Amino acid sequence: MFNIRHQYLQYRNCRSDLDETSCMLHVDFAENYLCQYHKEIQSVHFGGSHQQTTMHTGVLYVGQEKPTTFCTISDSRAHDPVAIWEYLAPVFKHLRCTYPMVTNVHVFSDGPTTQYRQKRNFFLFATRLFQYGFSYATWNFFEASHGKGAADGIGAVLKRTADRLVKQGLDLPSAYEVYCQLNCVTNVRLHFVKADCVTASLEAFNTSYSDLRAVPGTMTLHQLVVKSSKPGNLLYRDISCFCSGISSNCECYNLTAFQFPNFAPLALDSSGQSESSSCLREIADPVESEVPCVNSAESASTVEVQILSAQHSLQPIVHTDANLLGRYCIVQYDNKAYPGVILETDESDVTVECMHNIGTKYDRNRFFWPSKIKDVCAYSYTDILTLIPAPERLSDHGRGYNQFRVDPLLWDRVQMLLK
Repeated sequence: MFNIRHQYLQYRNCRSDLDETSCMLHVDFAENYLCQYHKEIQSVHFGGSHQQTTMHTGVLYVGQEKPTTFCTISDSRAHDPVAIWEYLAPVFKHLRCTYPMVTNVHVFSDGPTTQYRQKRNFFLFATRLFQYGFSYATWNFFEASHGKGAADGIGAVLKRTADRLVKQGLDLPSAYEVYCQLNCVTNVRLHFVKADCVTASLEAFNTSYSDLRAVPGTMTLHQLVVKSSKPGNLLYRDISCFCSGISSNCECYNLTAFQFPNFAPLALDSSGQSESSSCLREIADPVESEVPCVNSAESASTVEVQILSAQHSLQPIVHTDANLLGRYCIVQYDNKAYPGVILETDESDVTVECMHNIGTKYDRNRFFWPSKIKDVCAYSYTDILTLIPAPERLSDHGRGYNQFRVDPLLWDRVQMLLK
């Protein structure tokens, strides 16, 4: 009972003390979503033909700003630490790019021994986190069977929304289709990670770190502390403590040091990613790739100028571009522009599902997703005018469907290109 109350108290203290250089993540796995069809034959209904979708949900708190909800969707069914860090990779990239001043990360989660509370996750936390540019971090565990929180509500919202889409006539046969459809109707920030990425990372990890030593007292510890100045080293104790603030550690509750003896620094390429692991490979995301990562030493004004410049510049594509699946773009058809999402690519064509225009002659920048017949067509690479962030969802204005618009500055540049 002491552990239960104390961990929730430290959770509240950490949340209330956050400043502009600190953030807090509350993460958890939602129960796998079972993909569904609007109509299906009997053998599919009673058989094991339905695919499962993994949902790793969380809430991000930065300073005293409004919380950001997120969820990583994957067709991989792995819930082990290597998979967890694949699911967290796009979250940390977005955090680093959007909030370059953040250097301290505090993670809260429950403590299942097959997922978060085990030596593999401890090792990845003590080494891989610093590849994103953070300098200080803690991982805090709630007491057993008492880890419920805001992250659980995110999974409930997404699965309930997916069920509603199925009832409205949509088929959700795969994890990627779940991602694409939910991304159009929810305010939760979604990421997609392929099962191949998880498998490749697991194989690379098992090859390099197959004999990790367990941290003593794994079943009783509730807080890990790591610093960028000592990668591969961690401090741990039985319960969490932030009495010295959220940017430094104290010596309370028998703080103990541990070092992974077989830790070797990972070789990084020019982009700061690991050459021996696929955990940091680029994730197909409709927004993140448009925002450049910056050095924390840069001024806030420089950061803002770089972000605005990247978001509002046209980005045509070629057949050699990687990770285009799930990215939003603008295509030209009959000298008119339409936003859509990329479904498939090959050497000559790009398959895009496009929106339909609902705008007036005074405001053409209004679109909607057709509900009955999808507008899916193959376009040449020259017809893809630019990649864009996810269109902004507007109110339905009583029309019975959601309306979207492209970033106005990007839309104006596209219209100038078509003139």
